[in-house]
Amino acid sequence: MSKVRLRLSGVTSFASQIVGYIVGILFAAMVSRRLSERDFGAWAYIGTIASYAILPTDLFGLWITRDAARGRKIFGSALMINLPFFLASLLFFIAFSGPAAVAVNLSRDTVLLGLLVLIPLFFKNVFEALVKGYAYQHAGIAVMIFEFAKLTAGIILVVHFRMGLAGVFIALSLSYALQTAYLLVMARELFSSWIDLEVIKRWLRGSIFTMVGMLNNYLSALDILLMSVIAGSTLITGYWQAALIIGSLVKTSGLLMGGLGQRLLAGGAQKDVDKSLSFTMTLSIPILFGAIVLSDGLLWILRPAYSSAWIIASLLAVSGFLMVLHRFYSSILGGTDTFDLREDVSFRDYARSRVFLGMKISLAVSSIYVVSAAILLILMNKAGVNMLMILTALAMTNLLTTVASLLLYRHYVSKLTSIRLNIRGLIPNFKAASAMAVVVGLLRLIIDPKAPRFLESLQALLILVVAGATVYFLLLWRLSPSFRSLLKDIHAFISWRSNSRAK
Repeated sequence: MSKVRLRLSGVTSFASQIVGYIVGILFAAMVSRRLSERDFGAWAYIGTIASYAILPTDLFGLWITRDAARGRKIFGSALMINLPFFLASLLFFIAFSGPAAVAVNLSRDTVLLGLLVLIPLFFKNVFEALVKGYAYQHAGIAVMIFEFAKLTAGIILVVHFRMGLAGVFIALSLSYALQTAYLLVMARELFSSWIDLEVIKRWLRGSIFTMVGMLNNYLSALDILLMSVIAGSTLITGYWQAALIIGSLVKTSGLLMGGLGQRLLAGGAQKDVDKSLSFTMTLSIPILFGAIVLSDGLLWILRPAYSSAWIIASLLAVSGFLMVLHRFYSSILGGTDTFDLREDVSFRDYARSRVFLGMKISLAVSSIYVVSAAILLILMNKAGVNMLMILTALAMTNLLTTVASLLLYRHYVSKLTSIRLNIRGLIPNFKAASAMAVVVGLLRLIIDPKAPRFLESLQALLILVVAGATVYFLLLWRLSPSFRSLLKDIHAFISWRSNSRAK
């Protein structure tokens, strides 16, 4: 029996990402201010190659999560099916490290630092697939453990011992290992003393179709490799990575809907989607407006030079918000699909499933994005176009393809299910967020977040964030009955928990 709790899953997922974002900003600022712009880009470049190496976990992750959500004891089977791919991932990374280093003028030893992250990250992905299905809320807690461990290790290795890029990868490796250990403990109730060969066979049949999803993930991460190789340097990657950090704040707010897909798999309905949408958008919308208004200040925190990429960060923030809506449609499409409830699922069943339909849509859109990005990068690089103009064009391409994917998912959800997203119910949120943006914009006339010192900039940003949040929530209280209802539910839940503990 799955132990997914919808709001608790959403809260822990979002809390973990807020903690992750705050800690991530501090970690990224700490790293970016102690590494050169090229080394900061090298961190993103090597990390992308490592993520490519572990993508084979995506072959079975979806099916593992779906089975875990139904309470099946599949731990041994999940580990067994992934072990051969772990060895293949190591060999791939080692073999590819030489050409990857030459392409951007790095030493091979520098690229091989990625092995420190690859090993624990692979097993983290396997155990996370189990935990996300069985007890999604613990996946969020695991992220918080990782983030605090990362910051602590970073302060010791990067700041105190000044170990540079090597210190960054060692800190990440230790943090992923700790996160993996926690996930392993949380997945213990899915342990079994035997390997279910029938389950493995079913996953292998399904993997033929999840290869489409895996290919989509390969393509989605290809822009960083393309810009690095075409430019022959990781300098451009550093600016793109900085803008991505700001844009990802909005995207990660979508984790408030954590557990929705699993709830739908377990028999959830329209009311669960409505509850999750209202809950998620309460914070996703103001975060979008805030990320745009404060984009240059947030980039300044990372490195003053990066503040010039504020338009790029703003475009990526809008893409991130659309990806939150996209994730709702994806969860509805996959969560209402029951084709894999039987053990004897045929290839025809997989091919006709809504899950596979979503994979095909994502693959088609990602292919268009990668081809467009490659053409833009090659032509604009040859023409000697300014680096920021190149990245702005790339961010626009990213936004347009995100819109296309969102519209396709919306079409098929409307066609194949009776579940709808109540976008009109979000009008009060947009009104309150617009007023918040105006107030923060006016406050910036007297409070400048781009101060000479890091702590001064951080203090100014915190003041602006608190002021904006206060305006937003006060207005939302006046404008939105659903927000008032949400606060009452939260108060009732806290009171119930307090009374339960007292007894």
